Amino acid sequence: MSAGQNVRRGYAWTVSTPKRQAHSPSAGAEVMAVMAVAAVIFAAFAAFTDPVLVAAVQHAVGTAWTSAASLLGHR
Repeated sequence: MSAGQNVRRGYAWTVSTPKRQAHSPSAGAEVMAVMAVAAVIFAAFAAFTDPVLVAAVQHAVGTAWTSAASLLGHR
């Protein structure tokens, strides 16, 4: 009888090994992480809803795209 057959029939013995506790961050660090993510989301929302800033970003991206296309076109 092979070991595989014992496992299929449920005869195998298992020994539980103690698990090491992973280092968990303190509650203060978790609060700071949540606040940082919230600040990034708020800044992105404010940036995307400001028409002047959106126009500036569109102009910059358009200029960069045109420059990259002209560089690749010269090859």
